[in-house]
Amino acid sequence: MSIIFKIIFFILLFGSNSYSEELNKIGTFKDWDAIVVTNGDSKVCFAQSKPVLQSPKKK
Repeated sequence: MSIIFKIIFFILLFGSNSYSEELNKIGTFKDWDAIVVTNGDSKVCFAQSKPVLQSPKKK
């Protein structure tokens, strides 16, 4: 089992704060999504994008 999988499993198992967070998508701008995460009184805003170009496949 990889170390990354163990870390993610530990966070999901023991991260009790993640259950009270609320995720809201506030808009889409070209290839980007604007997202707000609220947890009680605090807010975190961020943007995410999906890749639009893919490297050519080598033969």
